[in-house]
Amino acid sequence: MTQSNCRNCRDDWNAARKGLTVNVQKSYIVNFNAYRNSAVPVFHLYNQELEERDSFTYLGMLFDKHMNLHHAATHALDLLMQLYIE
Repeated sequence: MTQSNCRNCRDDWNAARKGLTVNVQKSYIVNFNAYRNSAVPVFHLYNQELEERDSFTYLGMLFDKHMNLHHAATHALDLLMQLYIE
């Protein structure tokens, strides 16, 4: 068993032990502030590979791999304007 597989088994066990269920289809990996072409390890949860993305939304806030808050602020402002217009 590789170190990565061991870590993944431990993560599965910790989630189950605490009564947590993680939806793998809604879980993503974002490599923040990575150098170009840097290798990102493959992450697995419940024997399923997690998808790597350039950005994700958490609690309505948009995060991108460069931690560019301009995109997050623009996204939040667009949502606010939609609420205000309705």
